[in-house]
Amino acid sequence: MANEAKTSQIFRKLLKEKGYYDDKDIIVEEQQTNNKKLAKLLQNASKSGIGKGFPDFIITCGRYPNLVIVVECKADTKKHESDTLDSFRDYAIDGALLYASFLAKEYDVIAIGFSGEKEALCKLSHYIQLNEEKDAHKLFQDGILLDFDSYRNGLMESNYKFNQDFNKLIDFTKEINEELHEKKIKERLRALLISGILIALKNDRFKAEYKNYETTQKLVSNLYNSIKAELEQSDVPDKNKESLIDGYKFITTNTSINNPSPEGKKYLTDLIANCDERINGFMVTHKYIDTVSQFYVEFLRYANNDKGLGIVLTPPHITELFCELAEINKDSTNMVRIISGKQASSLMINCIYSTIGAYEQLLNDEKLAPQRAVLQKCNLNNYITPNLIYDKERSETEMNDLMAGIPLASGMVLSGQKIIDRGEIVDDYAFRVLNSFEKEMQRRSANSSEITSTILGQ
Repeated sequence: MANEAKTSQIFRKLLKEKGYYDDKDIIVEEQQTNNKKLAKLLQNASKSGIGKGFPDFIITCGRYPNLVIVVECKADTKKHESDTLDSFRDYAIDGALLYASFLAKEYDVIAIGFSGEKEALCKLSHYIQLNEEKDAHKLFQDGILLDFDSYRNGLMESNYKFNQDFNKLIDFTKEINEELHEKKIKERLRALLISGILIALKNDRFKAEYKNYETTQKLVSNLYNSIKAELEQSDVPDKNKESLIDGYKFITTNTSINNPSPEGKKYLTDLIANCDERINGFMVTHKYIDTVSQFYVEFLRYANNDKGLGIVLTPPHITELFCELAEINKDSTNMVRIISGKQASSLMINCIYSTIGAYEQLLNDEKLAPQRAVLQKCNLNNYITPNLIYDKERSETEMNDLMAGIPLASGMVLSGQKIIDRGEIVDDYAFRVLNSFEKEMQRRSANSSEITSTILGQ
């Protein structure tokens, strides 16, 4: 006769082997909970549909307060998982998913189904259901119980969690833009304000103290000074630092940002806190720095509804935005000369990628599309490094050689031709011809008197 007590005993042994009972931060409860929040969520979770219900095991960890593991056991391995996942009373996985659906209103949940009375023949499967999500997803390898830290890390590194958090980050861009629009902060200044906050938060002192400044004036002053300090210590070329720092001066004068009222100070403080928690927090959790470029794409999309910025919303144009701020002029270059040893070749500029561009190209490649999920797990940004080095000296030498071949003269004057007569107005064309003629005479080593008599005429 099937005996679920044996199944639970085997599962306790597995928990003990993985250190669950030895970890002071982990609480393992069986068929009940002393956690009031969990109990409230499970008050209508009965498998019969009426009243409260509890899984066979509820596991929480003080290190990760937003994660719960629920386990449902069945003695018969044939009752491990149904095809429809809705036979809650009869199948282990189905029952675990029922409890997960209630707990997911407040938590990320790992639902484990465990079945069997002989340890060697037992089955173990996992699903995850993320906070506020309706669907559960299969994750982790069947048959293997992991320690709590491994479950948490695996969940956080999963595509499901990444996509959820990334979508929340994009939703945050909408919220910020709506708020800044209400504050009457112009579209072209919004991205600069957010980027300035992120730069200032890299300053340890500002990050530790910004919530404690007594007035808006002190908060704004320290915000700008922190941006300035971080930029001055950065690798940005010195000739561009001043332009970048000047670009952020609007923070000190904008009336909406400098609202002296308690409400104004609270809003700016909360905005900084939200940027730290939701943007920096995302990067710390997922270590996916390239996503920041996509964040700015979306941010500018919502800030540019009236097309007033004239920005084409693709990641390279984010670079162009800051190049414009740093007064780096765009040119018409469409080819790059690449030297490898003694071999030289020309390559179209659109065939050369930044590290971000190379990453996106890999993920968007049609041939690699079936493996996109695998690629996203590989942290490719840790392996993509620049393989071209700008040779400044050689480039300038080549440019000077080309410049030397450009004639200084403009226009053509025939021998004996009168360029301009006394009393005539000197227009642009005549001026260029006279100027070119003078330079050509100098090139031919004509002396000053010859040039003067020739230009003035008789």
